[in-house]
Amino acid sequence: MRGWTIIVLLFLGISLPSSGDNAIDGLITESLVRVGQMQQILLPVPEDMLQEAWFLMGSYIIPLDSVTEGCRNHSSFLFESFLKREMWALKMVDAAGKPGAGILDGNIMFLGNYDECLSVSAPGGLFRGQQCIVETSGLLSPDAVSSFTPNMGVLAYTRNDVMFSVCVPDSCTAQDVKIHLDVALNSINVTAIMYDSSCSSATSPPLNPADYLVILVLLTIVVLVTLSTCYDNLTSKSEQNDLLVSFSVTSNTSQLLSTSDSPDSLPCLHGLRVLAMVWIIAGHRFMHEILVPDVNGVYIIEHLDRLAWIPYQSIGKTVEIFFLLSGTLAAYNFFRDRLKGKRFHYLSFCCHRYRRLTPTVLLVSIFYATLLIRVADGPIWKRMFSMYQENCQENWWINLLYISNYVVPYSTCMPWTWYVAVDFQLHVLSPLLLLVIYKKRALGFFLAGIVLLASNSYAMTYFSWNGLSTGGMVKRNLPLESFTIQYTQTHFRLNTFIIGLCFGYLLYRIKQKEFKVKLSKTQLLTGWVVAALLFLGTLFSMTIFDDPEYVQTPWLDTTYPCLEQAVGSPSCHLGHLRLHNREVGV
Repeated sequence: MRGWTIIVLLFLGISLPSSGDNAIDGLITESLVRVGQMQQILLPVPEDMLQEAWFLMGSYIIPLDSVTEGCRNHSSFLFESFLKREMWALKMVDAAGKPGAGILDGNIMFLGNYDECLSVSAPGGLFRGQQCIVETSGLLSPDAVSSFTPNMGVLAYTRNDVMFSVCVPDSCTAQDVKIHLDVALNSINVTAIMYDSSCSSATSPPLNPADYLVILVLLTIVVLVTLSTCYDNLTSKSEQNDLLVSFSVTSNTSQLLSTSDSPDSLPCLHGLRVLAMVWIIAGHRFMHEILVPDVNGVYIIEHLDRLAWIPYQSIGKTVEIFFLLSGTLAAYNFFRDRLKGKRFHYLSFCCHRYRRLTPTVLLVSIFYATLLIRVADGPIWKRMFSMYQENCQENWWINLLYISNYVVPYSTCMPWTWYVAVDFQLHVLSPLLLLVIYKKRALGFFLAGIVLLASNSYAMTYFSWNGLSTGGMVKRNLPLESFTIQYTQTHFRLNTFIIGLCFGYLLYRIKQKEFKVKLSKTQLLTGWVVAALLFLGTLFSMTIFDDPEYVQTPWLDTTYPCLEQAVGSPSCHLGHLRLHNREVGV
């Protein structure tokens, strides 16, 4: 810890002569002088000891042992200027991340002052400041934090050991900084972890041909939207061509904001959509809050079982709601089309779904692979987003086949598109069951039960074989490889989707008044209460597994995930089914 002790001394300050010519530098120097006077009271040590600490501090932070000649020369110049107390050099050292309060409470990521570092320019424009994020292994790892911190591709920018930043000349590479810090930290048996994406400077890399191609595509879309909007506003409705107004801002905005419902719609599902959207946004906000640098990581982990946090911990159930809705609408639309006399063509069914999804997925994929890394900035932005960019550059075509959740589950282009892949696969498979239900209803529901049983049996076997524990999204001692497979692969999601198919068929029959249920207000209220209790019971029972004192029980951890799907999913639709009954007056 000698290196960190030296860095801490910087906070105490030393009397520094002013080297700046402007008022701001003078004010900063005056403040440092005052802090230096405080140091004489707070840390009354001999001046030669402080001078040695000053020397050692610079030699630790500035990459003097770099292998690149330009970096080595610039670092030597920076070090000499730092020892002379020149303001620009002091700013570079000041911008480095240093230990703060609450280390033992999980505050182990010290990102420094990013803007201060990048704003520094050496005399004569010799070089500019560049901030590099240094991840460590073997330095410090609070037990409560290390027991849950992810260690897989999509979340690898989070750490369970100390992360800090250094401000170095922009002529230095990440490898230069790593070599120097490995030498500096070797005495305490610590290794620096760095990547090409660990360093960020104010100078953006030049655009490449792929970037220009994407810019051309985006400009083409802008031109199409502009021309289509002009055509829409300058042409009467009776003379308009549907294709020519398809890109119109006016027409599309009107349709998006429309609240009218067609006779075939299911307005009772709108509330469930809103609930699911609000829930999943809040849950992901909570998840990122504890995964990015935080000052109280240990506190968060020690209170995962609090009732108030359960909705955030349970965002996985929100995904189940979306699959439930997806299955419901797939079945409802299928049987509605059969009622209208439309013939079913499997290839057309698949192509229609593919056409609806692919243009947007393709556009966002190429945007991620090229330009999007340039639209934001920050100390960990490049380190974090470069993984997404590289995955999209390599695996974009796998996304377009909607098989990424099986082929590259740990390096998917845009990790959240696992849902799109699963949803597409389920829709492609759904006619195999819906056609049987349409032709022979009893046999179809029997096959649905067989599939549910098989899916549950496989999931329980998988949980038991891999020793997985149930609980919230943030778990202690979680084998993340197994969790990723269980969370993103289609055969684990069959339960909810098939339940949705069955409910979709039931809603179709109610809508057509083929299935009549007359419920009194008391019965409706009872149904709502039962549905709410089932849902809340499923939700808050998770506190059992998030309790730090919970001892893993194989049979309970194995059966609970299947039971929560079997109970929680129908309870969501039970309440909306009763609302639907009231809407159609049955």
